[in-house]
Amino acid sequence: MKRSLLQQALSACVFLCSAAAHAQQPVPFYTAEHAVAGLHRTHTVPRAQAFALAAPDLSSALARHCAGPAALGQARDAWVKTALA
Repeated sequence: MKRSLLQQALSACVFLCSAAAHAQQPVPFYTAEHAVAGLHRTHTVPRAQAFALAAPDLSSALARHCAGPAALGQARDAWVKTALA
């Protein structure tokens, strides 16, 4: 009887250990290359596109400011908009 109880205990242990091993979910492994590619795709490209769209406004605002200092506020606003793009 002791032997069958020992066998049952070992069987239960093996079953529980194998069930726990199968229940673990794999975690994806990300490298620095993946992180930089994601950053480039979601952050730097849209910011660069926004900068490219705002740059002509800055150029024309600075040209107006050079023609006369009355356009300083517009040039400053264009500079801030472009810098934050």
